[in-house]
Amino acid sequence: MATILAFLLLFTALVTLSLLWFSTKEKPFKALPGNRGWPLAGETLSFLKPYSANSLGVYMKNHISRYGKIFSSNLLGREAIVSADAELNRFVLNRDGKQFKTAWFAAAQKIFGRESIAFATGKTHMKFRSIIADFLSTKRLQTVFLEDADHLASVLTKSWRDGDVISAKQESFKYCIKLMAKSTLSIKEEDDPQMQMLQRDYSHFLSAIFSLPLNIPGMKYWNALQVYINTYLLFNKVRRKVVNMVKKTMGERMIDSSCRKKVFYEAGDEYNYDLLEMLMERKEYSNEEIEDFMLGMIFAGHDSTSRAIAFMLYLLANSPSAVITALQEEHLKIINSRSDKKQQKLSWDDYKSMKFSRCVIKETLRLSSVAPFIPKVATEDVRYKEMIIPRGSLVIVHMRAVQLDPFAFHNPMNFNPWRWLDACCDDEKRKRSYMPFGGGTRMCPGENLAQLEMVVLLHHIIINYEWEMAESAAPDQPIYLPYLDFPRGLHIKIKALHLFDRK
Repeated sequence: MATILAFLLLFTALVTLSLLWFSTKEKPFKALPGNRGWPLAGETLSFLKPYSANSLGVYMKNHISRYGKIFSSNLLGREAIVSADAELNRFVLNRDGKQFKTAWFAAAQKIFGRESIAFATGKTHMKFRSIIADFLSTKRLQTVFLEDADHLASVLTKSWRDGDVISAKQESFKYCIKLMAKSTLSIKEEDDPQMQMLQRDYSHFLSAIFSLPLNIPGMKYWNALQVYINTYLLFNKVRRKVVNMVKKTMGERMIDSSCRKKVFYEAGDEYNYDLLEMLMERKEYSNEEIEDFMLGMIFAGHDSTSRAIAFMLYLLANSPSAVITALQEEHLKIINSRSDKKQQKLSWDDYKSMKFSRCVIKETLRLSSVAPFIPKVATEDVRYKEMIIPRGSLVIVHMRAVQLDPFAFHNPMNFNPWRWLDACCDDEKRKRSYMPFGGGTRMCPGENLAQLEMVVLLHHIIINYEWEMAESAAPDQPIYLPYLDFPRGLHIKIKALHLFDRK
């Protein structure tokens, strides 16, 4: 979750100004093979060129083939090292905050807030991480999050009808944003104006981020500038709405203590409280810190997971029938093992028993890489083996290239969940090459929640439906822009299975 937030902020800020920067005069990576591309622009345009999710992209494929897994370039207006090497990637990620940092611009801070965890460093960052760790504790995953995800997945899938054509992108988004709305602000009703605002405006928010234009030489400057201004205004409009919603809820809870610790079910569970309540109980946080933290968490908590779910449905729609059969057998076994067949709620033991399903999730995350790379900047001269990474140099930690490395994964572009059941799946090379949630101190803290959400929704879909890609005039498939996206919505046609009574 946090990984995609960091990626989007970096992408938005760096790309906007990259082609206005002058490239550095020094050439610190003379020993590394590579290509500097065009003056000023370097190789930025070819690096960011959209490509099918069924490939690594022309740029990375050609450069790795020609120069190896670590090569030099000129990207985003400066000298850069691009790493498709697992060892170097982990080296850089593990030194975030010490020898490397992410490069932020004031514009991004104005959008997400200067108190956002994305910009926090040192002790402040550790403080925010500890809050997330408490919020996503194992006990809460086993109780509150499992129950909420199970309920929302059931409601969502029961709203589908035999023969419907649905957007996998939109349905996944609704599922994830509702879970975050409930867990962060205790918003649970479909017709709640706050829920409707989140679904509507966060969708526009993402579109605004993703459509941010490049000011490319030769383009009509004023047209590009106008689009940028409109995009920035939309950013701020959505930010104001969400922040005002948080402020209003905080005010209500301060005035009326009976509003506090809202619960989704009347269970009185000691773990059933929302994120806002956690922050308000810790008196050391200012209102601004709480508002910025909530804004970032709602965004990071739903976006990457919803995209991974949509990609999972795409992969399964195109997978061999053996994968679907194995999934159905696993989930029907869980249902048939219950003494009360009408009891449809999932338990933690049910979740832990879904071994093949978790392999499907793991393989999906390996292939999806929602945020395919993370740009880092060296804060000092850094020695890595025989190479010196000069201060101020850009290092592109390309996680997707590592996860598609044929030396770590046999036939890496194949969707093969069984590879994670093999004894060799625990070998060191494969472990080091699997990094869908980043690494180091900024590794995504929502790893376990994301996998829980994916497995629970998969459970409700696989026992009730089969699906295929809907017919369309143009291909409806995932692409990288360079982030994972589904421009046409990824429409699928579903068919009810009636394997058991859903009533």
